[in-house]
Amino acid sequence: MSQRSGPPSRGIVVFERHPFWGPELKRQVSDQDILVRECRSVHDVTPLVREFSEAVTVIVLDAAPTEFLSWLTRQVATTWPAEIVVIASKILSEVEWPIREAGVTEFVDDEVPGVNVARICLRMLRKTSSGLGRVAAASGQ
Repeated sequence: MSQRSGPPSRGIVVFERHPFWGPELKRQVSDQDILVRECRSVHDVTPLVREFSEAVTVIVLDAAPTEFLSWLTRQVATTWPAEIVVIASKILSEVEWPIREAGVTEFVDDEVPGVNVARICLRMLRKTSSGLGRVAAASGQ
């Protein structure tokens, strides 16, 4: 068995104010060569994503909706290198389509099981690995 030098090249970056999805995704992908990094400020997302050659960004919209929308607008103006999954409460579901039009690939209800969010992230990382890049996907709801 060969040993890796350095961190995994694939990662999931999770922005949320309180730990829930980060630990859950770590548990769900623990048998994969994927590093899950958590952050509490939306401004920390960009540097964390850039640490990986392939990444998925998971944003808990309820944590900071206005801050996220401002960040998303800036990132879409540049070429954002990672797929984006937004997890939101039913209260914020009305903003799904404007957010998708701004560049979010998946928009899922915050009641979706962790295994489903992990599957979405793994599917996105497989697309990136196969050279398909960012492509729009169907809703995870």
